[in-house]
Amino acid sequence: MKLYKCMVSLLVLIVCFQAGCSSSDTQSKHSGELHIGYLNLGEEDYYRTQYVELFESKFPSIKIELIPLLTKDMLEGPNKNPLDVITNVLTKNNSVDVILLDSNFFPALVNKNLFLAMDSFINRDKFDISGIVPTVINGIKRLGNNQIYALSPTFQSTALIYNKKIFSDAHIPFPKDNMTWEEIFSLASQLAIHDGQHERFGFTFNMKGSNNLFYSSIYNYMSPLNLRIFDENGSHMTVNTEAWLKTWSVILSLCKNKVIPPPATNISATTENLFESQKVAMSISSYNELTEFMKSVENNKEFEWDVVTVPSHNEEPGVGGSLALSTMMAINSSAINTENAWQFIKLINGDEWASLKSKNTNKLVSRKKYISTKETYNIDAFFKMTPPSNPFNDRIVFENRDIGATFEIGREKMDEVFLSNKPLKDALEEWSNEGNILLRSNK
Repeated sequence: MKLYKCMVSLLVLIVCFQAGCSSSDTQSKHSGELHIGYLNLGEEDYYRTQYVELFESKFPSIKIELIPLLTKDMLEGPNKNPLDVITNVLTKNNSVDVILLDSNFFPALVNKNLFLAMDSFINRDKFDISGIVPTVINGIKRLGNNQIYALSPTFQSTALIYNKKIFSDAHIPFPKDNMTWEEIFSLASQLAIHDGQHERFGFTFNMKGSNNLFYSSIYNYMSPLNLRIFDENGSHMTVNTEAWLKTWSVILSLCKNKVIPPPATNISATTENLFESQKVAMSISSYNELTEFMKSVENNKEFEWDVVTVPSHNEEPGVGGSLALSTMMAINSSAINTENAWQFIKLINGDEWASLKSKNTNKLVSRKKYISTKETYNIDAFFKMTPPSNPFNDRIVFENRDIGATFEIGREKMDEVFLSNKPLKDALEEWSNEGNILLRSNK
């Protein structure tokens, strides 16, 4: 019996020793340096706390340097395009291995072949991406010409929030997932009240009113219809069409009937949260806005609300909402420390990081099993839909920033329609003509 116990003890020691060696071997395989480039100035401490500290604890032999990709000095001087500045930094020898960036610049940088495709790393290490919310993976592929050039540990998306009491008092059924815009606008029309004593709108595109009605309409209502402001080459405007006239006519009618708040009115020009103050029955809300709202009303037990999916168009069922990937992680195609870069991305986009950070972020973690299921609201509404392409992420806009001025021309023209009764057809024609002049001047 004593001999048996000794043999068992020896076996345990051998196993423990081998496990220790295995762990040590794994760490010793990864040493050297890792240069991480980031976009947002002043957020080095945030990136270090959120991502770097965990990696350093796992790979203490790797020396990490955080490098800003955009600084004021880099952008000084005439014709300093941020995209060109970033490209210059990424193509320098030994400059950056991992890039942390948002989805705005991503498509243009992919088209410049500045990132390594990750499929070979994913397949080699059998890295499980099946647990990542499909909306996120599909969004990454869409931004990368149907390939995975990055991963993102978190995401932001939108849903439709509604006030239960307003619906109950009006004896109107609550909204449901997968409703159309027509159905939501019909509900909103029934809930709007403007009788001199009470002022309440039925719907707004954002919780703080529609002072940016132009942008929020394009982003939420028109982008699922693939309506372009200019052609893919940025050579001519495409807004003076029947399709644009039809969609803007819907928004204009809602404004005139006070179903949604118009731009630049006293009620919508403030920072007041119209949904929280119960001056609107329904609103589009990002997950970040929802978390802020929940903190604000946590002591108000009488405020009953829930969320459903953002509505979609009959022409594009299931397409709606938005997807924002603010921390996409890509490997520079010129990276020297490629393997270290992949180990960093793999760790931060894996289960351990998601488990640690899921309760301490105002974003949704990309790994679905760590998204809280204890919530009393319909949290799945934030990732059920297929988000459309973001019109403001257009490759042409980031290759030639001046082209973005066509958006502001449109906003000015639409404000004249909403506030000064300019005929909608005239506004679209003027937007097209003035936009074409700007596009020609940028050739």
